[in-house]
Amino acid sequence: MNRRSITVCVLLAFVVLLAAGVTVDASPNPNPKKNKKKSTTDALLAQALLRQGYGFMQQQRYEEAIEKFRQADEANPGNATVDNMTGLCYLRLEQFDKALSSFDQALLKIPGFTDARNNRGTTYLALEQYRLAEVDFIAVLSDSTYPHRWKVYYNLGVTYLNRGQIGAAEENFTKAITAPTPVYEAYLRLAEIAQAQGRTDAALLLLE
Repeated sequence: MNRRSITVCVLLAFVVLLAAGVTVDASPNPNPKKNKKKSTTDALLAQALLRQGYGFMQQQRYEEAIEKFRQADEANPGNATVDNMTGLCYLRLEQFDKALSSFDQALLKIPGFTDARNNRGTTYLALEQYRLAEVDFIAVLSDSTYPHRWKVYYNLGVTYLNRGQIGAAEENFTKAITAPTPVYEAYLRLAEIAQAQGRTDAALLLLE
């Protein structure tokens, strides 16, 4: 199945800005108060740049967003959120290798960064690397606090559908529609499965 024939849920929800990764100058420090002030200033500048980049993302101006994220990383290196947001821009631009690199960097800094792991799984799915996508999505679902798990069920369903595992796909699409706000695309995929199996009435009911 062509990977462009099925909608993939990419999460672009606002991510809490992380303040991790302030660099420390190992050179002699004749004025500690001045250096501390500079570090605080750099962190505030980085957060401002990160917000500007997110604004560009919302406008689908991904190249400009990437540049703002690059500047944020220069101002205050080590923030995994910058890597995650950069990866999302590359994912939207279909520059998948760069997206993977960015998500990998985010996970190196914070291995438990669930958003970055989900986004990496989405990238693997776009690349038709289904086994790697499955591993990431299952890891995401092990985080019971993750608020976007219903969309992860949908993406996992797409992964299984592309691998021809219809039963597993149907199970995950069904979970996706039990959300307080159901994943709309999951109804379509379930209807397609029912139609392919000759269950026309069930397909019509799902579409309704």
